[in-house]
Amino acid sequence: METPLLIYGLQRSGTNFLQHILDQHFALRWLNEPERHNPRHKHFRLYEDKQLIARPPFQNDWHFRDFRDFHQKVFAVDAPRAVLVLSKDPYSWYRSYRRWARKNRWRKSPHHPVREYVAFYQRWLDFARESEQVVLLRYIDLLNKPEDVLENLERDLGLKRRTPQGAALPEKVAMSRRFDPKKRLYYQEERYLKQYTSRQLRKLNAALPQSLLEDMGYARRG
Repeated sequence: METPLLIYGLQRSGTNFLQHILDQHFALRWLNEPERHNPRHKHFRLYEDKQLIARPPFQNDWHFRDFRDFHQKVFAVDAPRAVLVLSKDPYSWYRSYRRWARKNRWRKSPHHPVREYVAFYQRWLDFARESEQVVLLRYIDLLNKPEDVLENLERDLGLKRRTPQGAALPEKVAMSRRFDPKKRLYYQEERYLKQYTSRQLRKLNAALPQSLLEDMGYARRG
């Protein structure tokens, strides 16, 4: 029997990567929807400050008091076993986001994009405190210890394996370039930090609350 799940994460956070790995090992049914204004879209902005939504396709007027309200409004018919929320650390995420924005010729945001990162993940942190149904995952853990991630999900969500233990990372997933050892080291050794100037790091850090970093398991850099 397939287990219903939902996944969320900002663009370039590795959601396709995570889905690919989980689909390799478990029988799952993803409840996400393709329409970007739909609250079941994996990149949906459900935070309150809608002025931070820089990209028109994600504009919405949905508001939720808490996770219970979100659950009742969004999952009235088909509820997931869990909601998986994936993040990259803000320093690697911002580099990936900017490359993707240039490639797709997105218009420049009126504010620093990391403000949207903060709003997006702060809302999910709040929901995670309210419900064990919200599971926070880190992209770097998928690279460093994928088998641990799978074992934790198998145990905590009651998932059933359809493959032997041993998580092999995919070489290619949708919307991404081929994932080779060099790219893996780019994240594992934090090589992306060398692409920042001191001024850029100061500007990014000014928009990052220390409490958010700590709650997500990241550390301030620079």
